[in-house]
Amino acid sequence: MDYAIIPIPPEARKNYLELLLLADPDPAMLARYLDECEMYLLTANGQPVSEVCITEAGEGCIELKNVATAPEWEGRGAASYLIRALLGRYAGQYHTAIVGTAEPQVGFYQRLGFVRYRVEKGFFLQYAQPVYEGGVLLEDMVYLKQTL
Repeated sequence: MDYAIIPIPPEARKNYLELLLLADPDPAMLARYLDECEMYLLTANGQPVSEVCITEAGEGCIELKNVATAPEWEGRGAASYLIRALLGRYAGQYHTAIVGTAEPQVGFYQRLGFVRYRVEKGFFLQYAQPVYEGGVLLEDMVYLKQTL
């Protein structure tokens, strides 16, 4: 398998909308950061596998804003590989990485070395449509952080 991590320029990001909407299903919420973030795509033999959007969060911190993996690649380590590579790439410039996620995904980030540090109550309730994961209505955003 031939893997590559490719930076995606703003004008090409709409080509990956289906993948991006897996992680952030409200186009209006996605639009808040999509043009300002750095987007990276992991490909396998030229096919999109996983993506991560990263923004500056101030004070030497970056935030992973959108992490998604094509359904046929879930559970195969693609997102973990991409996140580890990007955290390594940003480690010389920043000292902390944060990520906000729903409760069902907290364990994934903890396995990558992130620790909980705050919860934003009702975050997902501001979406245009209710957001469900595994049949459960999402309400709160859980934030985790990691020292780089």
